[in-house]
Amino acid sequence: MRTFKQIYQESYDEIHPDRGLLEDMLGDARTEKTRWIQYAVLRPVAIVLLGVIVLFGGTSVLAANVGFVYGMLERTSPELADLFVPVRESSTRAGICMEVEAIYLEDGNKTATVLISFRDTLGDRIQGPVDLNDSYGLDSVNSMGASWFSGGYSYVGYDKETGKAYYRLQLSSDVAYERSKLTFRVRELLLYHGEEDREISLTGIVSEMPVKQVSLNGGGMMDWNRYLEWMGLDMDEPTAFMEAKDIKSTESMPDDPRPGAQVMDGISASECAVDDFTITGLAYYDNVIRLQICMGEFAHSFRHVIPYLKLADGSERIYWFSDSWQEKQGEERLMFCEFYLPCTPAELEEASLHGRFYRNEDYLRGDWNVTFRVEEKEGSSIVDTMAD
Repeated sequence: MRTFKQIYQESYDEIHPDRGLLEDMLGDARTEKTRWIQYAVLRPVAIVLLGVIVLFGGTSVLAANVGFVYGMLERTSPELADLFVPVRESSTRAGICMEVEAIYLEDGNKTATVLISFRDTLGDRIQGPVDLNDSYGLDSVNSMGASWFSGGYSYVGYDKETGKAYYRLQLSSDVAYERSKLTFRVRELLLYHGEEDREISLTGIVSEMPVKQVSLNGGGMMDWNRYLEWMGLDMDEPTAFMEAKDIKSTESMPDDPRPGAQVMDGISASECAVDDFTITGLAYYDNVIRLQICMGEFAHSFRHVIPYLKLADGSERIYWFSDSWQEKQGEERLMFCEFYLPCTPAELEEASLHGRFYRNEDYLRGDWNVTFRVEEKEGSSIVDTMAD
């Protein structure tokens, strides 16, 4: 059986104009009034331009890219590297080229691992990681029959020579993906990624704050015993604190099925920044630091924080759990998070509070999609590309 590297190399031996790019150009221009212009003008121009790209720049770049792609697969999925099937089909919109590089189907075709890349065709907007803003998916002809989908992705590298940022995605469904027609899609990107580690002043921390009831949209929590083991702690669980916090008001939220909680009633949403972080509350009682932060709007951005303590002995302690909810500022919906960090009074006297602030911004809607088929042939998988 041929290895992935051999198949991938052979797949670039016959380089041809990118049909996905051509169709995207035509699709963006297609209207009833301009259809004749599209075929009379755009199609010849597109073919000429693509021919120039292939003749003068395509072959060497694509050939050099084979080793980079295979090297990434070996690093991220060494046991699966030779099972991936090259796809090499792309979609270009808004000056960004998304390419589905390879795919591997397993678990009776119910799980797909996909390697994709993004490249800026107009400038240098992509020089490292971007964010897919939870707008990606893999569909097949029978996807409507699925009762659930799940997925996740990770950034795996950037190739300066080709200008490509690579991502590895794993997507699953309770219905097998139909190999005869698969469509991978991404609706939007957040092109800017930034992160910063900064101290959060403990000056003005209070021993009590008024609370309010909210319906939670999310959050996370680690089992207390596991948290103690992970952090190397010997502390009693703040049971009374938890019981008081996790209370839902049946009077103010009688028909809301979401879990409810008491959170600090600090700085109101009307005073928060829409496009930045705002610390809205900081308190300490029952051996727990409570830190509340507004992350700003989240429809066209994504911001999050990982708070942690730096203790006197030099060790660091991450937060135990968090709650998140939404509040409105005019027409904007803002995301709030409240973090809880266990800490004794003695530790607090010598500790400093910090946060790793991550922000993904610069929203771009592109509706990229690539359609292809994966067929079994002579003991190995092959890919036939189809125009999207």
